[in-house]
Amino acid sequence: MIFIPFTAEDAEIATSYLSLEDANKIISKQNNSDNWNDADDEVKKMLLMQSSYAVDGAVKYKGTKTSSTQLLEFPRNGETIIPNNIKFAVALTAMKISNDDIFKNIKVETIAKH
Repeated sequence: MIFIPFTAEDAEIATSYLSLEDANKIISKQNNSDNWNDADDEVKKMLLMQSSYAVDGAVKYKGTKTSSTQLLEFPRNGETIIPNNIKFAVALTAMKISNDDIFKNIKVETIAKH
C-alpha cells in the first residue's frame, strides 16, 4: 500500500490520517519517543498507515463517511477535516507500535525505480 497522508484533495485515497511531519510534531512531545525518532521514514509511514486503520477499526463511529469511496473512516458526515482526537490516537498508536519488541527491527524494502 502506498503512503498517502490525508489532505482535503486526497481525502478519498488517503491511507494515513497524518503526514510524517505532523506525526513527528505530535510524537516528539511525548515521553518514550526514542524508537520512533530513530526509525527510518519508510518504517514511520508504514506505522502511520497501520495505526490509521487500527484507529478506524477500534470502534463503530457515528454517522457516515463523507464519501462512500474514501478508504478511511474520516472525514465523516460531510466534514472535510479529521478530528484532532483521531490524529492524536493515530500518532500515539504508531509510537506505541514502534516501541514494541516485534517491530523494533523492521526493515522496509523498496523497489528500485528504473
